[in-house]
Amino acid sequence: MPTEIERCHSLYVSNQTFNDNGCHADFDKSMCWEKSMYGERTERRCPFQYCTTVPGCERIADIHMVSRYCDLKGDWEVANYSQCLTVVNEFTTCIVGFCRVCPDVLRDGRCPDVLRDVVISVSLTLSIVSVALLVAAIVLFSIFDSIQCRSDHDSNQ
Repeated sequence: MPTEIERCHSLYVSNQTFNDNGCHADFDKSMCWEKSMYGERTERRCPFQYCTTVPGCERIADIHMVSRYCDLKGDWEVANYSQCLTVVNEFTTCIVGFCRVCPDVLRDGRCPDVLRDVVISVSLTLSIVSVALLVAAIVLFSIFDSIQCRSDHDSNQ
């Protein structure tokens, strides 16, 4: 997938940047804006990738957009990225790199039951092993304690 600047460059090379009826294609240091008609507001998705595995993030991607207006003189106004900032501040889990499908494995009902069962099984197994080792340690210490007492008792006679 080409970067935004490569996309604008390919439009320039293929002579698709010039527009007699509006704004020329333009790169605003973040996104490539294709040519647009006078008085037209253009919208694009925010310049980051969304998590497709998190429920609702596709809707967030479609609602929160970057917009830019081509004025009646054929000049682009400054792009409005405020909705992207809203995504960053309020819907961070929808941005690739911050995806969290299961925020709390044991309490969140959205997580698969299999994962929950595995966590519980591992916890139970480790608890049983811990108790078995504790009992073995108590038995060993009681044996060694009785051995020491016998040797002390034998030396006193």
